Amino acid sequence: MLNMDFSVPIALCLDDLDWQHSPANGVMRKPLERSAPESGYTTSIVEYQKGTSFAPHPHPIGEEIFILEGIFSDEYGDYPAGTYLRNAPGSNHSPFSYEGCILFVKLNQFHPDDTEEVRIDTAMLDDSTKPHRLHQHRACITRLLKTAESADVPISSPNAKVEFLVIEGSLKIAEKVYQGSHWIRLPHFDGVITTANAPTRILIKQG
Repeated sequence: MLNMDFSVPIALCLDDLDWQHSPANGVMRKPLERSAPESGYTTSIVEYQKGTSFAPHPHPIGEEIFILEGIFSDEYGDYPAGTYLRNAPGSNHSPFSYEGCILFVKLNQFHPDDTEEVRIDTAMLDDSTKPHRLHQHRACITRLLKTAESADVPISSPNAKVEFLVIEGSLKIAEKVYQGSHWIRLPHFDGVITTANAPTRILIKQG
């Protein structure tokens, strides 16, 4: 339905996309890839406006979240900006935000036996030039690179699909530079990827 041909490279500037209404009043979204209107494989930027909530709902094939701004909450806790969450297949929750928040959300993309629940406050991770592994299941790896220096971004499986969310700083891929607030999906990549010599945060997903 939207950007579901994984053989095609995509680079989107998130600031250029329009917000769209979701089924919940006060919850907006910017779809990046989607297999069906309100179900299935989905990647989005989601905004909870101040004091809004989403009705209780399940995640049949899992949910992966990175909080970009504000504080996101559900009945299990409060998660500030920089938190990485994984809700396992078959899990349920009732999300809300008192002060408002912006999230990067991936729905229904887990392997059925990937049942690990993850809660990581990445603000507590050091700023080394090597990506921090947040989660791995089989060949699917999610990492966060936090650095204030120029650094190479290692790609462990060049023939596998790779995604980058440039949260802060910039990313250089094959001589093209992507500044913060970009989402990039490549069917494969075997060249050189580097960051600039400046504060940088990039979420990297392979496989």
